[in-house]
Amino acid sequence: MRFLAVPIAIIQAYGLYLAFAVALFSTIGSLYFSEVLYLPPCDLCWYQRALMYPQTIILFIAAVKRDLSVKQYVTALSTLGIVIGVYNYLLQVFPDMAASCGIDSVSCSTVSGYYFGYITIPVMSITGFVFILFFALMASNKKLPKEVTNHGFK
Repeated sequence: MRFLAVPIAIIQAYGLYLAFAVALFSTIGSLYFSEVLYLPPCDLCWYQRALMYPQTIILFIAAVKRDLSVKQYVTALSTLGIVIGVYNYLLQVFPDMAASCGIDSVSCSTVSGYYFGYITIPVMSITGFVFILFFALMASNKKLPKEVTNHGFK
């Protein structure tokens, strides 16, 4: 498991920055889908956005200040985002479950497209929340060890 020492050290040292980057790209991506591609978000997509967008700001401030107390907020927001994303994906896989979703808006069971043949927007959302949660929980105030910085990783 020694080969994992370098990636783990990098994730621990830069975890909050990595989590911020995922939140930022997720936010930009969701805005791209709705504002550039004109794909209207369903109700569950709005809830996922409401849980993702604040993390961009929260994680940026936490990364700059190296404030690890943000983990509790990121854990709550991301876990709830994962749950809503999984439910949204299940509605797409089993559209008969979606009777109450999308009365005044786009149906939550509507698949706006398959990316790479199988990835839907809720799957992208789930992936983003999982990566944010992973990077934030792995983050520490440890500096990169010398063996990592001596190999050109700094």
